[in-house]
Amino acid sequence: MSQEIKSGMLSFLRKENIVAPIDYNRWRIPPASIAIHLCIGSVYAWSVFNPPSPGNLVLLRHLQEIGRFPLLCGFFRLRSFALALLLH
Repeated sequence: MSQEIKSGMLSFLRKENIVAPIDYNRWRIPPASIAIHLCIGSVYAWSVFNPPSPGNLVLLRHLQEIGRFPLLCGFFRLRSFALALLLH
């Protein structure tokens, strides 16, 4: 079993890969998670309390059918993915 973990697909679960380095600052994680939750909550509140847009354009009609919240969550996911690539 231990041989599979060392060289197999689950090698990312080894202790060397899980434990943070000594100089890693763990106090960055709570403010970052609070900021992410505030952003997601603000998007949700905007999508709930914003009145419907006039449906003159085809794009606006399509957005009203889809809903704004899933679309904005998708944009946040794409932005997070792009920023994660820049950080690593």
